[in-house]
Amino acid sequence: MQHKVFLTKAAVKDINDMFSYIELVDSESKAHYVLNEIETRISSLEMFPSRGRKVEELSVVGIVASNIKQISFKPYRIVYKIDGLNVYVLMVLDGRRDLDEILIDRTISL
Repeated sequence: MQHKVFLTKAAVKDINDMFSYIELVDSESKAHYVLNEIETRISSLEMFPSRGRKVEELSVVGIVASNIKQISFKPYRIVYKIDGLNVYVLMVLDGRRDLDEILIDRTISL
């Protein structure tokens, strides 16, 4: 069954910031390449949202949410929430960063 995928405002901001940063420190073509790969992974959530793995940082602080998962395009992590037939992309972050605080701050309200 096909799911509908939505990007949150935070995820759109993450993607725009990531694109701008890669364009600045590397090249526009590299930024477009990363953007296309991220979009491909996000689109794949329409058919296979449950394939993602749990977000370990959340369980460490006691947030147990089996409907919050992640997929990756290394080093980037796409964190999303499954709600019925809807999938909400919550954030797209560089996995090389210390993500504990970012993940907790953004998902604590879920």
